Amino acid sequence: MLLIFFICTTTINVDKGIGLVLPPKGETKEVPKKNITNLLINAEGTVMLDENIVEVRDIKMLIQRKIQENPNLIVSVKN
Repeated sequence: MLLIFFICTTTINVDKGIGLVLPPKGETKEVPKKNITNLLINAEGTVMLDENIVEVRDIKMLIQRKIQENPNLIVSVKN
């Protein structure tokens, strides 16, 4: 009886994900490739910035330098 009681009264947490409100559909703009830089991080912790392997400690400096050269820069982070 206790087992049935606990089975019936226990709530199961369901992961609903991240609540995200997307903007309404609108115009799309083509972003020039010169305004995009890719930051790739793999499972081993290797970091690549625009197909060049870099140290984690150097990421901030390199991104700041790229933003100074191109204020419209978009950093795409993928893991």
